[in-house]
Amino acid sequence: MVVLGIDPGVSGGLAALDGDRVEAVKMPGTCAEIRDALARLIGSGPAVAFIEDVHSMPDDAAKAAGTFLRNVGQLEMCLCCLNVRLERVTPQKWQKGLALPKADIGKRPKREPGELEDAFKARKKAWTRKRGQAKTERKNALKRRAAERFPQVKVTLAMADALLIADYGMTRKEQGPH
Repeated sequence: MVVLGIDPGVSGGLAALDGDRVEAVKMPGTCAEIRDALARLIGSGPAVAFIEDVHSMPDDAAKAAGTFLRNVGQLEMCLCCLNVRLERVTPQKWQKGLALPKADIGKRPKREPGELEDAFKARKKAWTRKRGQAKTERKNALKRRAAERFPQVKVTLAMADALLIADYGMTRKEQGPH
């Protein structure tokens, strides 16, 4: 059985594990390209897909959130049309066993009573920058982990999560029904 790992963002990727076969690609740009890539990765056998169950964040721009959700919908429809069972998995769940360092950036700043607008904006900007740096460090750690786990693949940031999600899915498949 082919196990697919899917990082659904437009800068995400698709990965397939099947025995000794390991394959990963950057997320295709159109619905037809997504369908074709999934069909090629699956081949003729049965498959199960593990897709990262994420949502938009409050600071996300409306256009970015809309693009992301459209991509998720296209992936779900393509998997449905290809008769692939879909399982959603949160980032916390699939990353749990990876022992990655946790980033401590604190809670989103709130304006304190009596705080000047400029001071609050500066604090919020510093927190946002710290959050971005933590995300970059985490993504690079995931890329390194995927490259260690799958040395036969030239791992990029786009496909690292997909490979690790597929690896998580493979361990779930070996544990039996869920």
